[in-house]
Amino acid sequence: MGFARKFLLNFTFLAAGDLTAKALTFLAFAHIARVVGSGVFGDLAFAAAFTLYFALIVRQGFDVYGTQEIARDRSRTLALCRNVLGLRLALSAGSAMVLIVVLPLLGKPPHVKTLLLLYGLSFFTSALSCQWVFQAVEQMKVVAAANVLAQLVFCAAALLLLKNPAQLFLIPLLQIAGEIVSIIYLFSAFHRSFGPVRVAFDPSLWFGILKESLPMGLSGALSMIMFNFDIILLGFLKPASEVGQYSAAYKVITLFSSFVLLYNRNLLPAVSRCRGNPVTLRRISEGTQKYILLLTVPLAVGGTLLSRPLMQWVFGPQFVGAAAAFQILIWIIPVSSSRVLYRATLLSHGQQNANLWISLVAVAVNVSLNGLLIPFFSYVGSAAASLIAEVALLVLLHRCVSRAVTPLPLAGHLWKPLLASVVMAGFVAWYDSIGIVARVLGGFLVYVLTGLFLKAFNFREIAETIELG
Repeated sequence: MGFARKFLLNFTFLAAGDLTAKALTFLAFAHIARVVGSGVFGDLAFAAAFTLYFALIVRQGFDVYGTQEIARDRSRTLALCRNVLGLRLALSAGSAMVLIVVLPLLGKPPHVKTLLLLYGLSFFTSALSCQWVFQAVEQMKVVAAANVLAQLVFCAAALLLLKNPAQLFLIPLLQIAGEIVSIIYLFSAFHRSFGPVRVAFDPSLWFGILKESLPMGLSGALSMIMFNFDIILLGFLKPASEVGQYSAAYKVITLFSSFVLLYNRNLLPAVSRCRGNPVTLRRISEGTQKYILLLTVPLAVGGTLLSRPLMQWVFGPQFVGAAAAFQILIWIIPVSSSRVLYRATLLSHGQQNANLWISLVAVAVNVSLNGLLIPFFSYVGSAAASLIAEVALLVLLHRCVSRAVTPLPLAGHLWKPLLASVVMAGFVAWYDSIGIVARVLGGFLVYVLTGLFLKAFNFREIAETIELG
């Protein structure tokens, strides 16, 4: 099998698996929100977000490090996997002990502390996952199947078993049950491909592994702060019901963000091949940025207009208040999609330090604005802080690429999707008496027809952009 065909096949498996898993997770949490209400949903969101920071100690960039090492030398697969598993289990025990010590200091009610402890069990399932091994040897079918299996078990169990808010402690256990089933599948696949899974405890090798993986772990920590610091601060400053409203709005954003992540994975190799070739890079930029905006701008405009019925339709009438946050958060999608090209350009052109400093500035903006806005505007302020930080990140990346590599314009691609979106918005606003599904489908049709009239879509150009990638 040729490289291009194999790469495309692997990407297809990974994309299909990731999108299916995210859709199943979203379906499960939509059901959970309807059953438990905004208050308990907020407690769940806080507990999950808070324990993720302890899980960072367990993950520590090991997945990326292990993937790179095995991809370079497959003969190290067994030894490296066994030592990484042993190291991660040791770190899991340490993280769990730190969490137990911290719990009495949080000032949270007993049921939230219990949720934190239950979510802490995921440290050990996270440590035992060996997905990264299969990613390193390009067995993406196994990676995709493991992702889908974990979320399928969780989603099915949640839909079948969760009936009332008193069952809130069942929710993290169901998630962990899905992860355990996924681990059993991965261990079975590992045994067939490489041999029996064993855990090695060799502290003499741990220091080297930690040293190599730490920079990758720090990068992951910055991304996590951008992603969920707002939920943690909301959890300490505002009632759980307000955290629940914000978390519900963010679940929809997370679902759409899966497409951004897949776009990033697909774009990075193409941009990497353009190092020293700014003409090709600009051609890729012209095509990708234009069509990313054509896809995401109408999504943001439509989401803003339909936020209230959408939140009610997905999560139930208790979550109508989430619409105020969603109207702001939905604009993160076009902003974060637009910055993918600039970050990929920096990383592929030896500008890792610049990327790190820009990320630090964006995190500082996010944390500062959350601290300023949440006390006064609650989750609406948090949504605004997240969007402003994303815009700051886009602007800084754009400027850095222009100076260090080559100018890659963005603003010139905005006017056609904006104009077509305005026409679409007129349709959606005028026909406010019909159901949300009809408004979405009608709005989409109006947008496409307007885009064709404006000659926004060029199918030959799309084909050329894909060929360049």
